[in-house]
Amino acid sequence: MSYNFEWELDRSTKAKVLDYSLRCSQSNSIFVAIFEKKGVGVGHQIGIAGVSIYEGEAEWLDIKIDPSSRRRGIGTTLVRLMLKYLAENGIKVVHGEISSVDDVQEAINFWKKNGFQVTLFARPKGVYVAQIVKNL
Repeated sequence: MSYNFEWELDRSTKAKVLDYSLRCSQSNSIFVAIFEKKGVGVGHQIGIAGVSIYEGEAEWLDIKIDPSSRRRGIGTTLVRLMLKYLAENGIKVVHGEISSVDDVQEAINFWKKNGFQVTLFARPKGVYVAQIVKNL
């Protein structure tokens, strides 16, 4: 399933022409990808986010932004689009973990800015250092 929401995304990001696609690769996984169009033809993917859905909850699988597209509101737009989709489909809570391989403070700030509660682990749990949760 693919949608073109250039007007919606342009108002909240610094990118000029965007669209996004929403797809289900498995029965319980949803991915949102944002594309930037330059000229005619298919756009270049500049961000993608995925969640896994089970028992009325969603768990963030990953969120990736093309390095050249950072600081343009792409990550926030991905989160907003995903949360909107999940809320419209009856999901009540979204959770995930922040990895120690990420820039931890930047990740904490990002998720807090997007309305998530961030709980640091007392001792690192493997490579994960914090849990994120948001009630919808």
